[in-house]
Amino acid sequence: MIKKQHSFARFAYFTLGLTLLVILWGAFVRLSGSGDGCGASWPLCQGVLVPRSPTSEMAIEFLHRMSSGLAFLMVVVLLVWSRKLYRRGAAVRRFAAWSLVFMISESLIGAALVMFEWVDQSTAPGRVGILVLHQVNTFLLISSILLTARSATRDWLLDRSAARQHFRKLLAGYSLLCLTAVFGVVAALGSMLYPAPTLLEGVQMDFIAASPMVVRIRILHPLVAVTTAAFLWWLVVSLSSAKRDEYAGPAGMLLGVLLFQLMIGFAAWLAHGPVVPKLVHLLLADLAVIAFTAFAADMLTKEKMPAESTEPQNVRLAVSQS
Repeated sequence: MIKKQHSFARFAYFTLGLTLLVILWGAFVRLSGSGDGCGASWPLCQGVLVPRSPTSEMAIEFLHRMSSGLAFLMVVVLLVWSRKLYRRGAAVRRFAAWSLVFMISESLIGAALVMFEWVDQSTAPGRVGILVLHQVNTFLLISSILLTARSATRDWLLDRSAARQHFRKLLAGYSLLCLTAVFGVVAALGSMLYPAPTLLEGVQMDFIAASPMVVRIRILHPLVAVTTAAFLWWLVVSLSSAKRDEYAGPAGMLLGVLLFQLMIGFAAWLAHGPVVPKLVHLLLADLAVIAFTAFAADMLTKEKMPAESTEPQNVRLAVSQS
């Protein structure tokens, strides 16, 4: 049984890794201007299942759809497998179910972007709203898959005392991560739709009243990012100081990712254009959410005590003497 649980956990982590690759490839689709590669048809590409003699844009978008479909199927496998392997009420079953819920909504949001043609150079007002929804849903998806993997080999119980003390602060931290990413999405959209020839001209556009809203508010992204990093640094250090050994893994990873994220974000801004720093910046944002989710889960839960530890002492003594 334990071997099967570890196999399930490895599959869940593999699913999480593939999902991160799908997310990065989706960003590359946008940055390369390939969002309209398959046209407005979904889930088909240019009205066919497999396009023949595809252009480069079509191939990039088609690969994204195929990898997204594979990730979707793997999450379905996680849910079915969890229901066969774990008892009713187990945390892993709930997290696997939420993973599928967010994967379905992720697919529907992607379909809406394609069918409404809110891709490439579209300036439709609804595009900003659905991209914001898309980003928050993506974070919830990767958090759910991670918790599925982490709970696969652990019998978790909610630590009510810790929840009363820390839940609101941890929720605020997760919300700030989402808010930072939302402003990042809007900033990236503004830079793509209204590119500036030079970095200086781009900064000037941020403060011109005639500039579109998505350009004028992108200055908020670095401000929110620094605020979020400072809050999370304080939160992690203050909550994990008493149990540094227990929470060293997720806490250390989060602090390292936050520092590297700020550095890469600044480098991507200075570079003014290259795709690679932007993709690394996005990857680090996802890793920050993963690390924070793991840290929060460790803070709010505890391992269920083995069944024998709950037996009366005289019963355990009699068994040991026999």
